[in-house]
Amino acid sequence: MKKLFYVYEHWRPDTNQCIYVGKGSGNRARNMNRDRCNQHRGIIKDLEERGLCIEVKIFIGGLTEPEAFERERSRIKFMLDSGEPIVNILNVPEYNKRFGNPKEKHPLWGKKHSEESKKKMKESAKNRPKRKHTQETKEKMQKSALERPDFQQNMEKMWSLNSLKHKELN
Repeated sequence: MKKLFYVYEHWRPDTNQCIYVGKGSGNRARNMNRDRCNQHRGIIKDLEERGLCIEVKIFIGGLTEPEAFERERSRIKFMLDSGEPIVNILNVPEYNKRFGNPKEKHPLWGKKHSEESKKKMKESAKNRPKRKHTQETKEKMQKSALERPDFQQNMEKMWSLNSLKHKELN
């Protein structure tokens, strides 16, 4: 197994506090726009408005992905136990119990729609205007799909299945 992964931390330069612990490879630690929670993005925006930026510290490198996941979880637990205000507490299950699951805070969490409500929603959906793609949009989507390698592979599978079905019918 390749040891390309690392565990990193994001620190606020104004308060000298760790706000995030993550696992990554390549440039993940320094990419502030990709897959960050709203709280993390808010801190980054606040710092940028004041001419500051997150300090990235690599905690440990040269790990396999499973090792990096485990080290990330233990580092998050350590930071939380130390009182650091990190924003990714949901990566450690024992802290989910302590801080609660955000889904459970939603007013509809765990509730089911009644049959009457389902019927009303279905009727309402029927009255929505149907949007149609323009010919130009269809062409762009087709061109984009044809350029994707997964699309090519799926089409090849579909063609081979269709040819098998055609042979079975004859």
